[in-house]
Amino acid sequence: MLKKHPDIFLPTKKELHFFNVVGKDDLQLRTELFPFEDSIQRYITREFSDYCRYFEKVESEKIIGDMTPSYILDAETSIRNIYRYLPNPEFVKILILIRNPVDASYSHYNMQYRKNLEYLSYEDSIKQSEVRRKYGHYRRDHIHGFQYCSGIKQYLDNFRDVLVLTQEQLYSNPAEELGNIFSFLGVEEMQENITVEHRNKGDYCSSLDDDLRRILYFSYFKEDVDKLEFLLGLSLDSWKYSTQENPEISNK
Repeated sequence: MLKKHPDIFLPTKKELHFFNVVGKDDLQLRTELFPFEDSIQRYITREFSDYCRYFEKVESEKIIGDMTPSYILDAETSIRNIYRYLPNPEFVKILILIRNPVDASYSHYNMQYRKNLEYLSYEDSIKQSEVRRKYGHYRRDHIHGFQYCSGIKQYLDNFRDVLVLTQEQLYSNPAEELGNIFSFLGVEEMQENITVEHRNKGDYCSSLDDDLRRILYFSYFKEDVDKLEFLLGLSLDSWKYSTQENPEISNK
């Protein structure tokens, strides 16, 4: 949707993975960031000169952007590299779109499963989250990447212009939210009606039942959602589940 704005330039390729991988050696890429993902290792952008080539077609656009979700997963590294490589980093605008963490977690699992990068059931993979995180396998950790508060706070602490909105907000009222985004970016609103486009849709192994949703929320996400509400002053009621008691997922 942002690409349709004449004053916004975005590369044709999404997820350049520059700021979260630059400076990391081949061993880290193979064993930590992208285990079992040879194709990604080949196309990520590791040199600043290569990164700049994606912006060679910039003309008179006011806003130049890079959309890479992993910059929130490894916020400390990404922020450090933004300050190292970009001129005037204090003027960088950070736009963060977040989604119900239970939905996001299950979507991430199914994406990895479709790519043959996940071999466990969803519940079993959840039990391995701590181990996977310990060894840096964040792309096969379906929990920590959707506990948003820590990463968002780091961006709020390091940049003066940060806008956080939820996918639910965008989908329920795209015209208003796009207007807010354009205002935040400092460009004029577009006159034409821009509709929400659903991309990268894929089949799921199965639907996620309500009991498991509640277990996931109370076991892994409730505390983070509460902190995020307080941090942002934003209501996240649509993410919350029944307060009935729920057993944690057994690690046995």
